[in-house]
Amino acid sequence: MSNYCVAKTGACLRETLAHASISHAQMADTLHYLRKQNMSVQVLSGITHLSLSQIRHYCRLSKKLSPAVKQLLHVGKISLSLAKAIASVALERQEACARDAIMKGVSVHKFRDKEKVLPLGLDTRTQKYFEQIEHRLSEQTGIVLEVLPEHNNKHAGIIKMRYSDLKDFDHICDRLQVKLDD
Repeated sequence: MSNYCVAKTGACLRETLAHASISHAQMADTLHYLRKQNMSVQVLSGITHLSLSQIRHYCRLSKKLSPAVKQLLHVGKISLSLAKAIASVALERQEACARDAIMKGVSVHKFRDKEKVLPLGLDTRTQKYFEQIEHRLSEQTGIVLEVLPEHNNKHAGIIKMRYSDLKDFDHICDRLQVKLDD
């Protein structure tokens, strides 16, 4: 397993970032290091020609990903999109989730569905709170529900209802008191 390092001198950093000859993991750690050195996102954007949001995503990956998952990203075993999804999983489960996704060839979309990755910014306590709400609603209504809060507005979100066949669909409509014409 090869390791990578973060360049520490200003000239080397600028040259490395400008040529983009580094992996996504190296880019994430380098940008995070520079942000900790009080370099603004705007200056980094000028050097790297990345958008401000891309720089923030890289910094988030550097902070949230476990070293083992960063290594998988560095060697190209996982994509940047999958790494972003894995970053939302608890640190102790990240490597197992990443290796499972690699072995099964899981798409990012299927990974998010399987792991029920909630919007960015939710802590473990909040995530558990929404899982409890889902369980209570499902118990009381008899309908399998998924509650997804918006990450920008804690008072808004989406409730998904799943059905496996038309009988289930009719049951949902009955519970919601929706009259469908035959």
